[in-house]
Amino acid sequence: MKRSKIIIAALFFSLAFAQIALSANIEKIKEIDCENPEVFNKKDAISSSFVLASKKKTKYVYSIDAIKILRAQKIGLTPEELKDIAVVFVNGKGETSVLGGGELDPKNKSSVPLITFRPVKTKIGDKIVMDETEGEIDLEKLGAKLDHFIRRRKVFLGVKKLSPALFKSLTENGTLIIPEDRTPARYLKDVKKIIIYKFANFAK
Repeated sequence: MKRSKIIIAALFFSLAFAQIALSANIEKIKEIDCENPEVFNKKDAISSSFVLASKKKTKYVYSIDAIKILRAQKIGLTPEELKDIAVVFVNGKGETSVLGGGELDPKNKSSVPLITFRPVKTKIGDKIVMDETEGEIDLEKLGAKLDHFIRRRKVFLGVKKLSPALFKSLTENGTLIIPEDRTPARYLKDVKKIIIYKFANFAK
């Protein structure tokens, strides 16, 4: 029941956000350009396969928890501060998806929203290319590369069925995925920027 209430509240929040944003009680904190290659920090990426409620699953693709993208931008978001923000994801067509800050809480490990990028093409038998002088291998770098390939996870989604185009987008660059949602209404393809807003204390 609690989970359903969170999802319903989030959908209501998305519909009402445009009207709320006109109020003086909301402040734009940061705008993140997702086309900047530095936004997606590879060390935070995990090779992920998405599993629908129907058990259909995707191939592996890199994904990053949305909260890690925000924190990499030096935005201090404590659990308390998350309650007072809204995060708007915008794609190349100007379409948006809105998340309440509480939905980004990393404590919800199995349901935290995430963004995909750069399909994983490695497989057993692939070569690992090292930028080293012939005959010399930096074992620390080699270990880091191996760790990156080994880190894998299955992300279980609340949706049972997706259109072929949307299912394909789960393994394409820049797709926002909200595992807890039971419909793909807030999924967003081709995310280009992320805007963070902070709500003022309405009691003031």
